[in-house]
Amino acid sequence: MPEGAAPVKAWADSATDASLPALGSALMKYLPDHSGSFGGGALETMPGYVRRLYSHGRTKISATIAEPGKTPISYDDWVKMSAPSPAVALDVPVNMGAGFYDCSGDGTQGLCNVHIHLKAGYHIELMGEGTAFKADFDDLLRGLPLRELAKR
Repeated sequence: MPEGAAPVKAWADSATDASLPALGSALMKYLPDHSGSFGGGALETMPGYVRRLYSHGRTKISATIAEPGKTPISYDDWVKMSAPSPAVALDVPVNMGAGFYDCSGDGTQGLCNVHIHLKAGYHIELMGEGTAFKADFDDLLRGLPLRELAKR
């Protein structure tokens, strides 16, 4: 949660709920009800980001998308900073997004998290809640419409 943020308000999975903040309404379509073999829980929205917990059996991945300007790093700096880390294959146009695996073992071995930054300014955190491996993230990412978000 961004520093100084108020407690998170969880929302039902209704894309037509008129009381959702504008950001949540705009970003919630990028965290669909299902992604890969994962089912999504309720959406949480706060000023500046949207979050959903995905589950598949015992595996849990918390997915957060922050709007541009909420992460104090430029895309070019992100690419340089993340270069030594194992890269995530993203379904985005060339040079429009970069991500890396952050795993407990060497390379992509062990339990992981994933960090992604899009040139459009969106920052995506996929936190494995101590239950997810590289293959789990690859599965979840197949169903997230990051290509569309990267062009936004």
